[in-house]
Parts: sequence; structure tokens; C-alpha cells
Amino acid sequence: MSWQARGGAVRPIGQLHYYLSFILSLLGGAFAALGNAHASAWNRDPGDALVIARFEQFDIDALSAIEDFRRRDISVYGEYGWRPNIMIGGKVVYGVSDFVNDELPVTVSGFSEVEFFAQYQVIRKGTQAIAARAAIIQPASIEAGVLPELAGDGTDFDFAALYGRSLPFPVGDAYVSSEFGYRTRTGAGADQLRADITFGANLSWRWLALLDVQSRRSLGPTEFGTPNFDVVRLQPSVRWKPTRRYGIQAGAFFDVAGRNLTSGRSVFISIWANF
Repeated sequence: MSWQARGGAVRPIGQLHYYLSFILSLLGGAFAALGNAHASAWNRDPGDALVIARFEQFDIDALSAIEDFRRRDISVYGEYGWRPNIMIGGKVVYGVSDFVNDELPVTVSGFSEVEFFAQYQVIRKGTQAIAARAAIIQPASIEAGVLPELAGDGTDFDFAALYGRSLPFPVGDAYVSSEFGYRTRTGAGADQLRADITFGANLSWRWLALLDVQSRRSLGPTEFGTPNFDVVRLQPSVRWKPTRRYGIQAGAFFDVAGRNLTSGRSVFISIWANF
């Protein structure tokens, strides 16, 4: 998910070289540490809520004996400002997979990841925000029809530090939000390091351009057939708001590098609702 920065004015354009250096250092960290983006460093105000419903179609060409793999997911993500410094939220994903296995067509459906998180706002001042986040996750199972390389068991726990700040921009305003986390698994899969960055440019209150750099890196060997992969993913998208409360986001993602994971591609459309 990707978020619009809330809080703080943009500093003068004369400091652009400072922010460019900052962005480059973050990108270096993302590609070295690897992870997957979720929330932003800016908590929602108490009583404010955001709900995002997303439809996504994911495709790969072949995976050993599995061919023409295609999965269609519907997910619902929500976050709510519970206390002045505490935001809670969660995500549920349901999908249907179609593929050919040993020349036989197969269709499998079910819930994949289910997640609940709480986020504490450490600092929210001027152009900057810092937060800490903890999540409990039920990983996707092979019975739900996800890629075998991604299927897990047990329960996952994720801990992350988030940093965001506003950036100078010729039109409107811009921001960067980064998340660096560690995901530990009670099941057979490998633990993971995550380092994710979202760049956002508010061209106007109606239009928001986004670029997500999402990556994961597994730590240590695991049993054969359990999740143990590295991946770097790019996700460009655009969000349009016909009203102040509702928005529509459309985009795609591409796996640009990886290990022990078949590269894929996806297109998606999301509906945002603020309450």
C-alpha cells in the first residue's frame, strides 16, 4: 500500500541536493536489505479511518510443472487512528488461481494472508515523521492456491521502523516514506529482512503519482520446499480523487530481480475511502 504524507510544509527548493542524497541512500538500503512496503510513517489522526479495496491480477509463464499461472486477488486493507499516537489496522486477501499442472487445468481459491498491525507515532514534527510498527500475520497456504514458492505455515510476526519526510517539488508537493523491518516465522519458512520505499508526488489534491520500491531478503537456509527467496519489485501507480473522500488508484508491479522466486507481473485497481 501507498500513502499520502500528512503534516508539515515543504522546505525551500534550494535544499534539493540534500534530499536527492537522502533518496539515493534510501534506495541503496532498499536494494541491499530487501523487504515489502505496507503503511506510511504518518499515523492517521484519532478517529480518522482509511479503507482500500483492491483487485489485482498476477501472471507468470511457467513454474516447473505448473504452467500459465494466473491469480486474481481481492484484498481489503484498513487503518484507524485509535489514540493520538496509536494507529491500528489490518488486511485480508482472497484469491482464485488458474493454472495448468501436468497438462491438466486446475482452479484453486481461498484466503491468503490475513494481517493485523499496530503502529506507534514516535515523532511527527514539521516535515518529518518516525513510527514503529508491529504486526501478526497468518501467511498464505498452498491450499489457498498461491505460488508454492510463497506458501507458508505457522504464524509470522513483523517488526518495523518507519521514516518519512516531505520533499521539494516543482508542482504541488512530494514526500518519501521508508520502512525497514524484520519478519520472523514460527513455521518452516526463512525469516526475512524488509526495506521498502514509497515516493509520492501530489500534483494537485486530485492527482497523486506513486512509485514503490518493494523488496525482501530471506535469512538462512530452510527445509526444501519452504519459502526462502529474495525479490525486488517496482510498482508505479496513479491515484485520482473525484471527491475529497474517495479515490481510485491504478497501477502495475514488476519483479525486476530475485532468487528462488519465479518472476511475475501484475496490474491492479484500488478504491480508497476516507472516513
